[in-house]
Amino acid sequence: MRGVNYVCLSGNLGADPELRHTSTGRKVAELRLATGRKSKKDGELVLETQWTIIKAWEHQAEFAARYLHKGDPVIVQGRLHTEKWTSSTGEPRSRVTVIASEVNALPRPKSDSRPDSPRSSEPAPTGLPSTGQVIPF
Repeated sequence: MRGVNYVCLSGNLGADPELRHTSTGRKVAELRLATGRKSKKDGELVLETQWTIIKAWEHQAEFAARYLHKGDPVIVQGRLHTEKWTSSTGEPRSRVTVIASEVNALPRPKSDSRPDSPRSSEPAPTGLPSTGQVIPF
């Protein structure tokens, strides 16, 4: 049986996307995504925050760098990837990241809109070209 490596996360950016270029000229943006979960611990409501590193490539990277900012709500679809390297002290290191296939902005709550955001005067484009299709929700 084949396995499935698919991730869909919805959360808020913890920092502005960082756009870089590889040695071959490919664009890559790194996003820090915070996702939260509420639970009760000893009768008190506790918010648990999970931080995930997202890597977006090429046109998704351009979209993120141009339209997304710290605090923006986003939805990300992609796959898990383990990065492995050796530290300067010779210790093996690794971290799990998400390689994004789609990065889309979600609307900010009305009380949280910023006047300097491109979305305050016009809707933000999605990370993909428009198909002209009407979405029923």
